[in-house]
Amino acid sequence: MAKKVKLTSVMAGNFSETALSKIDSEFAEYNVFNDIDSAKSVCRYWPGEIVFSGIELGEKIKFPAEAVEAKFGWTQLHPVAEAYKIFKPMPYDRPLWDLTSVLYGVRQGESGFDLSEPGKVKVYENGCVSFEEYVGGKHRYLRVTNKAATAIQKELVELSSRRKSVL
Repeated sequence: MAKKVKLTSVMAGNFSETALSKIDSEFAEYNVFNDIDSAKSVCRYWPGEIVFSGIELGEKIKFPAEAVEAKFGWTQLHPVAEAYKIFKPMPYDRPLWDLTSVLYGVRQGESGFDLSEPGKVKVYENGCVSFEEYVGGKHRYLRVTNKAATAIQKELVELSSRRKSVL
């Protein structure tokens, strides 16, 4: 895999300053907490670079309710809009947890995100993670400024609601 996979981009962990300073189960992230053994194994043994998009990014970059109601109107029953309506009563903004990881994986340096310094992510039994910086580390996590978050939100809304052109 080290020869064939250039980058692994995952939505996992909580890299907020508070979470990293406390390692308390209150800050465990769903994707890690629900399969701690696999998360540990990936962090320990994956041969290539891993970039983590933590829960704090999705909390900062949300899909706006207005966009759900306005951007998917090009078809009567758009599956994304219908899923939003079924999940909970509208209107509500939904964190873009997974899409942040996808955008970085596809666009990398042109995604609008900043990267942490290289280091190592450690997974704890309570589903929390820690990050230790060191030169040559294969792990990094995404960070975002408020200005970049606004631009990324706009781009993700446009990309996910775009109507495919017919040729």
